[in-house]
Amino acid sequence: MINRRWFSAAGHTGIPAGRLRGDEAGSFVRCLNGHSGSQFTFLGMAELGETNAAAYVQWPDGRHSVLTRTRYPIEHLTRIAEILELIRAAGIPAPRYELIVQVHSWTVVIQERLPGSPLAGGHIDLPMMDGFYLIQRLRDHEIRGNLTPSIAIALTGHDGDEYRLRSIGEGFHHFMTKPAHPDALVTLIQQSLSSRELS
Repeated sequence: MINRRWFSAAGHTGIPAGRLRGDEAGSFVRCLNGHSGSQFTFLGMAELGETNAAAYVQWPDGRHSVLTRTRYPIEHLTRIAEILELIRAAGIPAPRYELIVQVHSWTVVIQERLPGSPLAGGHIDLPMMDGFYLIQRLRDHEIRGNLTPSIAIALTGHDGDEYRLRSIGEGFHHFMTKPAHPDALVTLIQQSLSSRELS
């Protein structure tokens, strides 16, 4: 179940703008804690977190998660969370949105951290499986089993050409920058499935 909370009435432009610099991330987490009553501990910036606004946080029970923020309305993020739950229900590994919070003019998402490689430049050994690792494993499995390639969409906080080209080169069919508009994501999934059925 998605934990969704409202904490302040604020206007939204619907335009994503979530840059989170390392020097402000700790104070932003403290602000989040004050607004939500949570007790997150700031662990460090995600790789290229100053570009994609991602920071690593820890829950009081020791779980590790990823914090991102955006100007998108909370309804959009809730819809994306519902889509991710459908994906998980189909047996596809996808991170769960554990908490969606309104903090002043920001919509903040606390997202589950999947297991895998170590935190780059962080203070602790925090494992993470990134999308590139996942798609490589998936494509290897499909080749060995002579299986039809699964449709894969790289949904990422990175928006540069380097990541777009690498994503396609590694085996993703499509590339979208987070936070994606839910309707655009659903349309892309439906179009991809339709194209696959016709081929």
